[in-house]
Amino acid sequence: MSIDSHLVRRLISEIDKRRATLHLPWEKVATRAGISTSHLRRIRTQQSPLSDLIKAKLERALEWEAGTIDGLLKGDMSTSGNNNQETGPHRFKDPAAQHIWQTPGVAEQHRLALIYMLQALRRADVEGAQP
Repeated sequence: MSIDSHLVRRLISEIDKRRATLHLPWEKVATRAGISTSHLRRIRTQQSPLSDLIKAKLERALEWEAGTIDGLLKGDMSTSGNNNQETGPHRFKDPAAQHIWQTPGVAEQHRLALIYMLQALRRADVEGAQP
């Protein structure tokens, strides 16, 4: 699937705005996401693709709800009011996602991947149900 370059630029702009709102240097965003600063730079300069796991890690690092990045890339989502503030950076509004997050004995990256897959399946189910 090809993504409109305008939407990619918008995503990068929204990431930068969120980073500034949280008063985070790029190095801290990378650390929070569990990726290297050079990898984050390649993502920001569109030299590296965004895997589902990296999307989930960036969303967590920026305190966004799961699915925010895909929404921005589709052009059908705003980040306003989507900063997870009312539930915190390690809480999810979706009870199933929160349950996955709180599952003991599962590595963080695996929990994030499961949460991201859950959100993707729900979006696909909704999109598939449209006439």
